[in-house]
Amino acid sequence: IELGADELVVVVGYLKEVIIDHYGDEYEGVPITYAHQREQNGLAHALLTVEEYIDDDFMLILGDNVFEA
Repeated sequence: IELGADELVVVVGYLKEVIIDHYGDEYEGVPITYAHQREQNGLAHALLTVEEYIDDDFMLILGDNVFEA
């Protein structure tokens, strides 16, 4: 959000309902689209899951690797 994202595409799999229920349709005013990765076949597969939603430059952030400075 701080870098100017105007849309979020989130890959969900296991317990997807919990994530969707928690964040809903937007985060801090930015719309969220959820892409369901039915099988966890790695990062490249996750990117293929969202390919149809991406038509410009994008930034990849891994949700299970969160760091604070």
